[in-house]
Amino acid sequence: DLYDGGVAYADSTVGEIVDLLESLGIYEETLFVITADHGEILGDDGHTLGHPADASYDDLLRVPLILSGPGV
Repeated sequence: DLYDGGVAYADSTVGEIVDLLESLGIYEETLFVITADHGEILGDDGHTLGHPADASYDDLLRVPLILSGPGV
């Protein structure tokens, strides 16, 4: 539930930014770059959750990079 809440909050915040840019008339001229500093392990292996400092799972190391904007 905490993870879902965090995702919902981030989604809502990005939505507020998009709404503001649209109201200013500059949305179509804006390049969005969204990424993260690390991923989250969600227990797919049956026991590991979060982002342990000593772990090197792909779930932690391969984070999304989203680019959106004119010409992209």
